[in-house]
Amino acid sequence: MTEQNVYIQNEVKEAEQSGRQFSLLDSIFAWVCLIASYLFCRAFPVSDNSFGGCLLILGIFAATFTVFMVRGEKIGALPIIVAISAIVICFALVVTSSTFLGSYAYFYAILAYMYFVFSATANVTKKGFSDFIAVDFFKAIFIMPFASFGVVFKALFSGKAKGSGKAILKVLLGIAFAVIPTIIIFSLLSYDKDFTSLFKNIFDFKFLDVMSHFLSIGFAIPISMYVFGLYASSTEHKCKGVASEQGCRNFSNKIKIAPVITVLAAVIPILFIYVIFFISQSKYYLSGFVGVLPDELSYAEYAREGFFQLCTVSCLNLAIITAVSVFMKRAKGRRSLALKILAILFSLSTLLLISTAIAKMVMYIDCYGLTQKRVYSTWLMGVLALIFIFIIIKQFVPKTRVIALSLSVLVVLFGALSLCNIDRIIAGYNVDRYIDGSLNEFDISASIELGDAAIPELVRLNDELKVKVDDGTASYSQKGTYYKLSRELRNIKELRADEEKEVFSYTIPYIQASKALENVK
Repeated sequence: MTEQNVYIQNEVKEAEQSGRQFSLLDSIFAWVCLIASYLFCRAFPVSDNSFGGCLLILGIFAATFTVFMVRGEKIGALPIIVAISAIVICFALVVTSSTFLGSYAYFYAILAYMYFVFSATANVTKKGFSDFIAVDFFKAIFIMPFASFGVVFKALFSGKAKGSGKAILKVLLGIAFAVIPTIIIFSLLSYDKDFTSLFKNIFDFKFLDVMSHFLSIGFAIPISMYVFGLYASSTEHKCKGVASEQGCRNFSNKIKIAPVITVLAAVIPILFIYVIFFISQSKYYLSGFVGVLPDELSYAEYAREGFFQLCTVSCLNLAIITAVSVFMKRAKGRRSLALKILAILFSLSTLLLISTAIAKMVMYIDCYGLTQKRVYSTWLMGVLALIFIFIIIKQFVPKTRVIALSLSVLVVLFGALSLCNIDRIIAGYNVDRYIDGSLNEFDISASIELGDAAIPELVRLNDELKVKVDDGTASYSQKGTYYKLSRELRNIKELRADEEKEVFSYTIPYIQASKALENVK
């Protein structure tokens, strides 16, 4: 062996022992992760920094996509679609005033980003649009980030800055570890007035504001370790053998241990109970289709009872179908006839409940108008109905990808719900019906709780009622509503005049509400 070969082998061994050597591009992205993690902490809770949260999502996707383009990654169609869906849905943060929808839109964008990093670097379990997308999400969230959890420290600095970088990182780690003890000690000692007075004299700035930045830095470090760990593991294609396609199939075959006769004995009594239940409750369920309310129930009791029954039975039926599909024995390479029949029967029973529950909810809305809970409940019913329809189709078309289709439908319908400014639609619907007389009462408090999105519609109602009051055509109820609504709108205007709102907290509904309130006197 020549001296040159020995030298090469030694270099290879040193490289293997030292692990991955990060490039300048990797180092830049590591800093992007650290800064983005800090901004993520500063934007929390995102409901108070909607515009900032939206900009953060757009920025991290743009930065990551640029890095992948420079690396020469061949990004497939599915990662692109997922990224686009996240970018589109994150705009819900600025087009809606709903804290609930905005928070979930932000959460989805984060999950979609993690899947994008994982799948854009060719780590998917199975290429294409398959049910293994659920496995890929699991790996992207729970496995890949921790496979390279601490490498961000090595990647942050490269070349000549490596030595000074280690020193800076040690300082940052010290700050991170000091944050919580410092806050605890300061809180314990703050009982002493002399101590707090002296502290305020020494520091003329707000201590809590400064500490909030240190706290953000402290949390940003582990978050950046997580995000960059996902990037490093994905670009290195780590954990290929974990939850592979063949491994998942082998595991699935091993756990199919329940004999068909045992499964039938377990589920047939449940189906029998459903039959008896539907027969005994037929007058309550069928009345929803003809718009007739049972004498012993109110609209609220009628609709709510059906909804909670629906949720319980739907989740139970979905769990039963999943358990039967996972654990029941079947001939190799074939779907069991018993499995098909059971899946169809349980799905049809659930669809029957869903259809009657929606009919009852329509009756409820027709009587009392729209609210967030009524809209969300109806939306959930529709999503569940589509999932069970996919399950039925699966029994006749075995190649149907139920999990992938269900996730797609969930994302599309959630995006539609988030981006349509549903709170303004709810307020507008109730205002229109109250003006035309088809809604007897208008709940001002519930409408104000809808947030900024409802303000323009409330101003419109106020203007309409003012005209009726001035010309003497307003009813006694409408007069009371007008005076109360005018007072509430003036109070809102006064409160907003004294409000200090940062630019990163702005939303479209807030701007529209401010413009509408200008006409309130």
